Amino acid sequence: RTIRIERSNGAVLAPEAAHRMAEVARQEAETARRAAEQARTEALAEVERVRIDLRARCGQAGEDLPADASMDQLALCGRDIRAEVRAALAEARAAVARAPGLSAADRERVLAGIAQAERRQER
Repeated sequence: RTIRIERSNGAVLAPEAAHRMAEVARQEAETARRAAEQARTEALAEVERVRIDLRARCGQAGEDLPADASMDQLALCGRDIRAEVRAALAEARAAVARAPGLSAADRERVLAGIAQAERRQER
């Protein structure tokens, strides 16, 4: 098969040079494909390591999840999300209470919003 490569300046490469360029491009594409496959393999292995670690943490917390438990189930097991939200709201309340530069009206408005969030959380 004859490859004809014409450069932007109008010069035409000799067939041997065009073949060499095509071979170099093919090799570069193959190298890139191998690198992408290696990265994919490493990423999947890391996901599996995380899954194993999360499952172990769940077991330590005394939770027995199904073998096909999703990553979000594994990530949340053993955690008291409501307690984490309550703690975050309490921290926000304390930060607003000590924040310099807030007017009394702004402070009151923000604290009212936090109180509303706390009431919703308790439902």
